[in-house]
Amino acid sequence: MKALKAIFHQNKKKITAYNYLRYCSIYEFFINWQVKNMTSEDAAINAAEKVYDKGVYCSRTIRKWAKNWIETGIVSKLLQGCYQKTKSFIDDEDIITVNLF
Repeated sequence: MKALKAIFHQNKKKITAYNYLRYCSIYEFFINWQVKNMTSEDAAINAAEKVYDKGVYCSRTIRKWAKNWIETGIVSKLLQGCYQKTKSFIDDEDIITVNLF
């Protein structure tokens, strides 16, 4: 909890808005779960509604982030959009070698 508070008090320009909202939702989850004695499902739904104005799917994601926070002390890096979805003709090795020589 102290580490999450430290993230909120750091320079906001060093953290993206998406990551800030992830940390906010995890912090809200822990407050609901530990301080207000809610079940983990109810705490996650409450955090999803408060931070994202979303429902069950987002609450599952918040529980995954919280589990990862408990196990490792960090929130896993977002890998959305990191992989090329289609094979490009320009990226073909044979085409590159033919055009370079």
